[in-house]
Amino acid sequence: GLYFDEKAGQHIIDFFKFFKHTKGAKAREEFMLEPWQQFRLWCIFGWKNENNTRRFKYAYNSVGRKNGKTTEAAVIALYLLTADGENSAEVYTTATKLDQARIAFNQAKELITNNPVFKNHIKSNKDNLSILKTNSKMQPLVSKPDTLDGLNPSGIILDELHAFKDQGSQFNVLKSGLGSRSSPLMYIITTAGFNKESVCFKLRKTCIDILEGRKVDDTTFVLIFTLDDD
Repeated sequence: GLYFDEKAGQHIIDFFKFFKHTKGAKAREEFMLEPWQQFRLWCIFGWKNENNTRRFKYAYNSVGRKNGKTTEAAVIALYLLTADGENSAEVYTTATKLDQARIAFNQAKELITNNPVFKNHIKSNKDNLSILKTNSKMQPLVSKPDTLDGLNPSGIILDELHAFKDQGSQFNVLKSGLGSRSSPLMYIITTAGFNKESVCFKLRKTCIDILEGRKVDDTTFVLIFTLDDD
């Protein structure tokens, strides 16, 4: 029942062309996605179930530092907020600390500040981006179990999962909130981390099992960039 929707895969890639870098040597230059970035987006957003909902609910992306993953995640968050066809979209950037959760959120705010296509359609406050026309919002969120009940997220950008110190209660509450949406997406960005008891290490093991065929899960996309064992 799975099929690939090339139009949907291209849509997210084309969406990046609306934005320009805001920092560093490339500031004010248009985004030019590398092939490895295009491949990831093409797969995550292009694969569909037979009822036309998105195949992948979870995307695990393990990439080393300084590869632009937070900026890329900020654009994905804006896509989920504005261009995913979701009424009353709720998009959250989340981490173990609010300052960390604000990094991707603030990057999204910067991207629309001087953008003529978006700035007049999205209302921007300190910790909230909103679109009245579709009753949609984006905001940063501290990922603590007692603050997560009652959420109805359509999109979650989960930053630095390896920093989550509990055994998975935060992560599981976030996952359970996706249940009422037809095409939700939890987009996880992380480095490997070292704590073998963490939820990140356990999820990484599961993801490797998916890649190597020991586990079948059609809802989880996995892409790991890392040094070879030797």
